[in-house]
Amino acid sequence: MSRAVGHQIRAILSESDKLGRQASAMELATLAGLAGTSTNFTKIARRAAEYGLMTVNEFKHPMLFQSAPGWRSRVDVVGISRQVRREIDVSRIRNSVWSLAA
Repeated sequence: MSRAVGHQIRAILSESDKLGRQASAMELATLAGLAGTSTNFTKIARRAAEYGLMTVNEFKHPMLFQSAPGWRSRVDVVGISRQVRREIDVSRIRNSVWSLAA
């Protein structure tokens, strides 16, 4: 059985809802009064995005997160699970110097 959504995810979601715009995970966690590192907060926000509770803009650095519409109705679902990840378009990824010439 899956675990319930934790209090840190709930805190970040409510702060994102109050803010009403995209923000970095660190900014949301600071507003929520959570203590920790930016790596941990990014991991928490990405997990919320995998649950379908947040949207994420991965093309910005740092990544920007925003609460998804209707997240309050889905956060208390028993056994919430991660959504299936979408396929990544590998033609857009440049992973070496040699692929830049292609």
